[in-house]
Amino acid sequence: MRFRLQKGWGGNSNSLPVLVFLLSTSASICAWVWSGVIVGGHDQERFNNAAEEAAQAIEGRVDDQVDLLRAAGATFNLKREWPHLQFHNFVGHLGLKAHYKGMEGLGYIRFTPASSIASLQSKVQADGIPDFKVYPLVNAASIYPIVYIEPPTPKNQALLGMDVQSNPFELEAMEQCRDAGTAILSAVYQERSESGKSLYSGKFRLYFPVYQGGEVPSSIENRRSLIVGFTFCTLDGGTLFQNVLEGEARKYLDVQIYDVNSGRLNRLYASSRNRYRRRTAITADSSLPIYGREWILRLRTSIAFEQESEKWLVQWILGAGLVISCLLSAVSYSQVRANRRLLHQTEELAKREEEVRGLNENLEHLVHERTTELRASNAELEAFCYSVSHDLRAPLRSVDGFSKSLLEDYRDRLDDEGIDYLNRVRNASKRMDELITALLNLSRITRQEIIRAPINISAMASEIVQDALLHFGFENFEVQIQEGLETDADPKLLRVVLDNLISNAVKFGSAAKEPRIEIGSINDSFFVRDNGAGFNPAYAEKLFIPFERLHAQTEFPGSGIGLATVHRIIQRHGGRIWADSAPGTGATFYFTLK
Repeated sequence: MRFRLQKGWGGNSNSLPVLVFLLSTSASICAWVWSGVIVGGHDQERFNNAAEEAAQAIEGRVDDQVDLLRAAGATFNLKREWPHLQFHNFVGHLGLKAHYKGMEGLGYIRFTPASSIASLQSKVQADGIPDFKVYPLVNAASIYPIVYIEPPTPKNQALLGMDVQSNPFELEAMEQCRDAGTAILSAVYQERSESGKSLYSGKFRLYFPVYQGGEVPSSIENRRSLIVGFTFCTLDGGTLFQNVLEGEARKYLDVQIYDVNSGRLNRLYASSRNRYRRRTAITADSSLPIYGREWILRLRTSIAFEQESEKWLVQWILGAGLVISCLLSAVSYSQVRANRRLLHQTEELAKREEEVRGLNENLEHLVHERTTELRASNAELEAFCYSVSHDLRAPLRSVDGFSKSLLEDYRDRLDDEGIDYLNRVRNASKRMDELITALLNLSRITRQEIIRAPINISAMASEIVQDALLHFGFENFEVQIQEGLETDADPKLLRVVLDNLISNAVKFGSAAKEPRIEIGSINDSFFVRDNGAGFNPAYAEKLFIPFERLHAQTEFPGSGIGLATVHRIIQRHGGRIWADSAPGTGATFYFTLK
């Protein structure tokens, strides 16, 4: 590989850092604008949803009052001459203060011909209202006096007998209600302050028409001829709409409600939260046509709305983009300077490249030689193992063979002590042969390649248990093998593990009166358990060292290599093995496989 560094945009040009800064800054500004549009759209959607909830909540609060007037109107239609005491009790049962907040009074206006004023006054006075009089007397063919009103507060009592048509705004609302056949709101009316100045109070009335027969006539002419009165209520907007908002509308919005009257905005209600102005707040005026009036909902987002907005992310994107632009520009400048230095080192690098190529070739040759030597060493080691096995077994076979011949041919010439010596020689030869076989197996397992496959441990353990019991000649063993034990390991090597562990369990378990073997799993580990001789747990680590034994050969024969072989196989599978026991209580061997 040869370096060829050229001058230009990618080399040592001073224009590259400037170009990188301009491009990255432009990308940052585009990302900033795009994220601002996305976040702004999301905030606007949240604002619109909350505004829609607010409008529905306000309409719902007024609808509750309309439902009450409709029910009262139906009652007045059934009982035209309703005693005032009964009406008082009826309103008392409604619980206006608790269930209809903001309702200052509920009443009934009776449509009365002017010629019947005296008769009306006499009936109401006889019904327990001795001070009842119609006022003010206007020059009209018919009047609209308030005949019923509850609760009996001083302000409401002062309204009894008042001809509502004396107020042109109230007369307009009643005539609109009569002709429309539905509930109508009046304009916000004025109240005089203690100083005598007229002020808009934020209060208004809601009217509902009552027709003769109860049904709403189909035509305006019939409605005007069949009208018998109006149920109405006086509402205080500040109390009526208190806590009207719920959910996102309550959390995200500050609301002001205005009534439009001849182009003038008269305030009905204003929430008290977050009254100071904020540049980042979203504001909007929404028109709400409601029962013959036009209300304006002036909406402004709350602090909670802005706290949940992701506008901070927009500013972060711009700031981070500018920082990244500066970093990229600095990196580009550093690259240009580095390229300048590299241009002066091209020749030297080319020479060193040749040297490195030569070293690489030499290294590859050395690796090849070492690999060949290692393979030869492994082959020699394996040949040595087999040679040692053959060379050791040949004299052992001779010793065992001649000992056997002496016993067979010269038994009658030997005394008991001589026969015992020859038996010991033969047993020692067999023991030596077993040790050689075990060492060869241990050496082979260390070099054998691991080929993993799915294994049913339950089935494999069942086969090995049967073979072990048959080999040792035991029949009275209780065997418990957990079903469904599965793992992924080398089948041949795992069989060696289970064969050694189960054979040991059978051999040492035979010491129990009621021998038992249990094979299962717990906490991601497998176990083989017996209830036999057991061992001192202080020497548990010696179990896995070759030729280390915790029991005498005469008591429990064995090579001392089996558990060392098991330990080596478990390690090669990436697992671990440990034992738990106590003398006379049996032993449990646990192992894991990765």
